[in-house]
Amino acid sequence: DGEGSAGTSAAEAPPLAFVFNRDVARFVAGLVHANQSSELQFDAVNLGCEQQPTLREFLSLLSAAAGLGPAPVLKPVERPKSFLPSVDRPLRLCCRRMNEIYGFSATPLEDVLKSCSDWFRDACKSFPEEAADAAMKLPVAARATALASAGLKMPEPASSSSSSDSDS
Repeated sequence: DGEGSAGTSAAEAPPLAFVFNRDVARFVAGLVHANQSSELQFDAVNLGCEQQPTLREFLSLLSAAAGLGPAPVLKPVERPKSFLPSVDRPLRLCCRRMNEIYGFSATPLEDVLKSCSDWFRDACKSFPEEAADAAMKLPVAARATALASAGLKMPEPASSSSSSDSDS
């Protein structure tokens, strides 16, 4: 089915757990200003988006947030790369304590992805040369999509001819 490792069906694809940096800041600021009981002083709590999609679902959400249309088609490979090792988990992350004990609600993943997409779009406008250089490192089809969505043109290939500045 193209998701997960070779021989792994989409139904068995592991969930991906994401945390939004603004949620971390909001959670910590809430702790600083709250009068927590001493039993929570050294508490461990999972903080993250409650929606934990598979890679296929994540790519669809990201594509929609960026306004790019359908998500890329995934195909099985013999030795899959791990692009997101810190978020690729065998089980869903439990955020029950975050909600019940701390009364904290994480930003919905769709909102996180829209915020990130907007940030990248703005960064591409502010730094077009750097954005074009980064896009050139992508596979050809992804490169064209990235450049078009950022409103950038394909960079001119660097000239490989030598200059005539030599002393000969």
